[in-house]
Amino acid sequence: MKKISIMGSIADYNPVTGQFAGTIATVDRMLMAMMYDFVDGKQWDLGFGKHYDKRTTGDKSQSHKANGYIQQLCGVGGWDFDTLKYYLKRKSLRRGLRFTTDPDGEAVPISETEMSTVDIQPFIDEIEQFAAEREIWLYEGF
Repeated sequence: MKKISIMGSIADYNPVTGQFAGTIATVDRMLMAMMYDFVDGKQWDLGFGKHYDKRTTGDKSQSHKANGYIQQLCGVGGWDFDTLKYYLKRKSLRRGLRFTTDPDGEAVPISETEMSTVDIQPFIDEIEQFAAEREIWLYEGF
């Protein structure tokens, strides 16, 4: 099953009844109608959730900043890049970084490619705290 996104906005929500009112773009309404016709009366699931933009990439981006900081830490402390990155992601779970679970039920941080602009900030905050606790100065823009 392929996941699709339907964009809209919620104008009013009643927490007592769980009802809400809002709008869905015309194109998305057509898509929903086509989905219903395609499914031909079979069940399908429509989920609602908050929309966050993907984390930024490229020069002077959030991803560039996080990886640059980890690179600097590795240069000073002699740590392995991938090991330190995973360690800091796991520590970021306490700050609210999203996670999945492994077969044993343990929390596994989401991949950086799945992070949104909201997800990557706790990761960056954890990197900065790690450096501060070790009195390592981080420089942005290298």
